[in-house]
Amino acid sequence: MVKSVIETALDLGTKAGGTLGATATGLRAVLDLAKRPDADLTEIKTRLVDLIDQLIQAKEAQMMTQNALLELQQEQARDQRFADEAARYTLSETDMGGLVYALKPDHKNGEPRHCLCANCFEQRQKSILQRVAHNTLGCPRCKAQVYMDFKESGPRSGGLHTRWDVLDPYR
Repeated sequence: MVKSVIETALDLGTKAGGTLGATATGLRAVLDLAKRPDADLTEIKTRLVDLIDQLIQAKEAQMMTQNALLELQQEQARDQRFADEAARYTLSETDMGGLVYALKPDHKNGEPRHCLCANCFEQRQKSILQRVAHNTLGCPRCKAQVYMDFKESGPRSGGLHTRWDVLDPYR
């Protein structure tokens, strides 16, 4: 995406530069015509209208270039935000061999422990894995599943009690 935006901006800038160069050449020709003692006003007016059209085209190319550069800046800002967020996670293997991006313990910022889908993370998407079955985490975005052994704890009052909050791939 970034490459295509840069290529578009360069193409538009080149087009605008070419248009301005042609406009400057045309303006010199109009000035030469105006300096003649037998200047044809109709031809001068026609050339001036053409120059105005070229200037309008150059202005449109300039605006499109500015939009492309703004889009590039926004993409760069999104990339930086994702990089900052990604630094909070580390690629980890669950005790059952699944790969997840786990929140680093020193980067919790008040959030509970959680893991992100490795598939989505590689596509620059943050998708928090959710428990979908016994020892199974599922991605709500891409539907990938990761297996993780959840340790049992707590009182057994009336059936099996599995802790949902033990997502600790750092063991």
